[in-house]
Amino acid sequence: MTLPQVSDLSGIPEGTLNLIESGESTAPEFRSFLAIASTLHIPIEEITESYIEVEGGPESLFTVLKESIPRSLPIPLIMKIATNFLAINQRETSEESVERLYALATETQEIPRKLALFKVISQFTDDHSIRPSLAKSLLQSYLIERGDLRRLGDTYEYGRSIQYHAKFLPVDDQIVYYYKIGVHAYHLGKYEECIQHCKEVLTLDYSEGTTKAEALLLSASSYFLLGLFDSAEKYVRTLKKFNFPWLNDQVGYLQAKIDSKKISIDLAILQLEEFLDKHPHKVVVMYDLLDLYLKQHDVDAIERLIKHEKDFIDFTSTNHPLLISEHADYFSKKSEYYFTINKPEQAFHNLFKSIIMFISVDRHREASKSIGMLLSAMSRFPNALHSFEKEFHQVIEYLQNNNNKGGAFI
Repeated sequence: MTLPQVSDLSGIPEGTLNLIESGESTAPEFRSFLAIASTLHIPIEEITESYIEVEGGPESLFTVLKESIPRSLPIPLIMKIATNFLAINQRETSEESVERLYALATETQEIPRKLALFKVISQFTDDHSIRPSLAKSLLQSYLIERGDLRRLGDTYEYGRSIQYHAKFLPVDDQIVYYYKIGVHAYHLGKYEECIQHCKEVLTLDYSEGTTKAEALLLSASSYFLLGLFDSAEKYVRTLKKFNFPWLNDQVGYLQAKIDSKKISIDLAILQLEEFLDKHPHKVVVMYDLLDLYLKQHDVDAIERLIKHEKDFIDFTSTNHPLLISEHADYFSKKSEYYFTINKPEQAFHNLFKSIIMFISVDRHREASKSIGMLLSAMSRFPNALHSFEKEFHQVIEYLQNNNNKGGAFI
């Protein structure tokens, strides 16, 4: 291929190409290298590896990094460039270099590359005891990884490890961290830990803003689920001082649940039936009503509730872990009802659905409880299981995997 042809195809002036070819251009721009590589069908990884070996200065490496990220270079190569960039400057300007790389990571849109840059920063700052930057990069990595619904348990443990670095974060970031890890704990049914994380939020946050209100609501809900109704009501009284429209219904709903435990089931049913039309998460109201109707053996009310459940719940429209677990709770409670009225096939259908949903969001405690119900029902209704072979094998696989990981269920 002639120089004019390469120039036409790459957009690089012929004179520049001539200088590069002859070796007179000792520091050609990386962008020019990429254009030439594309024209000559040279893999971008190959040209990048070669370029960083020759042009190893900090500014060149940073330029290569900025140019490489949007071009989908392999993540290990991006991490190598970022690591080299930090290593070159470690003696004199390491903190400044870390901040430049942190800013670049923050601006990066593609999640895997963003996460890779934060991991490079975490490793470097840990090795060089740059604690504030280490804490910030660990927090950003956690905020990204907690979005993976398939690994909620693993990412929660990673998030918990950050608390040893949290004191190096600015106060606003500490509030974000403790609130997010508190929500995470709640999603996993770790209510005691949720309360402890939210206490940190309440200690740090002197405002009367949304985050503080949400931390109080999480704490109140956690105390309720732990059976500590007086503590839950104490937090509800505090929440009533906030004036957020979104909060009022949730506080009233939680008060109704507390009333069902402390005052009267009949009063709670009247309150909850009103919330069925206005509560944003209607499935939790359905669950609570079903639970109270079961306590009163009110079959007619249960049948009415189930008949109209599709008016209140869209079972297919959510991928949020908390909403999935709320749906799973409802199906588990619904299975109790069908076992009570001797309809085992419908009961098993709902119970398997509950177990599989709990498994999907790492709610192992609740999954184990539902599996306990399954094992108990199997001996009573063995013939009704024939239609659920696929679901049964999914449960067996889960139990085997849980046992291999050190789980205590089997």
